[in-house]
Amino acid sequence: MNLNLPFLQKFKSNEENNKPLLNLVLGSGSPRRKEILSKLGIPFTVDPSKFDESVIDKNNTNVSNYVRRNSIEKSIEVYCRRKKVNNEKNIIVVGADTVVTCDNKILGKPNSVENAKETLKNLRGQNHSVFTGVSILFPLKDSSIVKNDKEAIFNLKKILTKIYKNKNNDNNNNKKRKIEDNILEIKVERLPFDKSYIPNASPITSHDIFETNKSLNDIVIISFVEETQVTFSSEDEAFSDEVIDAYVATGEPMDKAGSYGYQGISAFFIEKINGCYYNVVGFPAQRFFSILKQLLE
Repeated sequence: MNLNLPFLQKFKSNEENNKPLLNLVLGSGSPRRKEILSKLGIPFTVDPSKFDESVIDKNNTNVSNYVRRNSIEKSIEVYCRRKKVNNEKNIIVVGADTVVTCDNKILGKPNSVENAKETLKNLRGQNHSVFTGVSILFPLKDSSIVKNDKEAIFNLKKILTKIYKNKNNDNNNNKKRKIEDNILEIKVERLPFDKSYIPNASPITSHDIFETNKSLNDIVIISFVEETQVTFSSEDEAFSDEVIDAYVATGEPMDKAGSYGYQGISAFFIEKINGCYYNVVGFPAQRFFSILKQLLE
């Protein structure tokens, strides 16, 4: 069963030339992200990014900045590689990066059975967070910044207008809210083709809406970060050492950040979550859908 929405039809072949208006590429090999994206019922290509994540120091950077940067770098690698090899047109690349954090420390995949057990025992009865950074890349030349509204495929005006409206509304909010919005907000940037993200990316501002820029080979980068808080049970029966040992023995935690997979057996000892369920799985479906709809309508 598919959603019959006009903006989703842009990814599907039409009867006239049997070619879709847009080609979506998922720059991740995660089966969970593939499964979630498939729920939209649109065709897409899976092309895992070859970006080396070790070049970004996860121990000396803000967690939200880390996942955002990783997702962007992954998308850039896929986008530029495909454009240089096949000169693909009307391509949109989606990248994502998910980490589990506790006490501001990023918990990676366990390097041993004992490490997995130790991580889970430390999480027992604790609140921790799952952060996912998501990026969406496409050519600037196809956006409403350099084309009139009727010809543009991507409606950047709508997203930029909403971003600046929200920022103006936040002027009366408290300082804590402003800090949180600054960390998790949507960012819209532009990057010269085949250039490194840092230091070459620059924000697209409201002024760009009214200007025609000649750098049509630039890439547009829309990125956001989603956070979901997770609470593990503190009950001895539900999450005892015996339960942890049995869980680790299944092998499920060994390739999972934070040493657990929410959609798996660990669901039995997770007490509650605050936020998007799919974000914990690895891809914040609702927020991605909302941005994609704004972008393509």
